[in-house]
Amino acid sequence: FFYLNFRIGGSYNYFLIPNSMPQLNQPYKEVNIKEVDSTQKKIAVSGFIVSKNLDRISIDDGSGIINAIIETELPINTYVRVSGFLLNYGDGYEIQAHLIQDLSNINQKLHKKVRALLS
Repeated sequence: FFYLNFRIGGSYNYFLIPNSMPQLNQPYKEVNIKEVDSTQKKIAVSGFIVSKNLDRISIDDGSGIINAIIETELPINTYVRVSGFLLNYGDGYEIQAHLIQDLSNINQKLHKKVRALLS
């Protein structure tokens, strides 16, 4: 167990939280698509939008392609980062995306080098 405390008004409130409770504030782990596996829960992938329809886009990071459930007005061939929960369908994966970031204005080669150094 651990204590969570925060201030409401003028007083502090303490809550006892079991360690087994999933932590919702864990960061998204940025991965290459070819490295996606069923042990991962919250992921982020960066790549180009290669196809899209009403509520899904396909992202290609150079190592593979993955679908993400998200609506966007960004056009095909835009460099993006998609963050969300990994859905495992047994024969493949999909991302239930919470966030899409337009990365078209960053240096893509430098971005890939930094990601490689951090992984």
